[in-house]
Amino acid sequence: MTTTDLFLIDGTYSLWNKDTPDPVENGKFPSTNSYSSHPFVMGASRDGNWFGVYSNVANAQDWIIHNEEQSGDVNINFLATGGRGDISIFSGAYPNDVVSKYHSCIVGLPVVTP
Repeated sequence: MTTTDLFLIDGTYSLWNKDTPDPVENGKFPSTNSYSSHPFVMGASRDGNWFGVYSNVANAQDWIIHNEEQSGDVNINFLATGGRGDISIFSGAYPNDVVSKYHSCIVGLPVVTP
């Protein structure tokens, strides 16, 4: 079950992820691709703890969201066009714990945009 503050309606969400080159490669910081998608979903389990799932797959992806109205469950499926990737799953007692782990362990802090 997810909170209504972070609720996604039923549908297919298409993502195309592109690696950000290292600033050393092109001599500029931030690097040339500051804008990219980060396929991350967060929710609460039935026991009240929170979890996050991050899909680090460089190929195009479709995330299919289906909400079960009766039970409050949310089904999430994702398909990638190919390639290799990593799935990171982590948990915390509160949403801020999950977001903190996401930033400190997975993608780093946000870049201030120009």
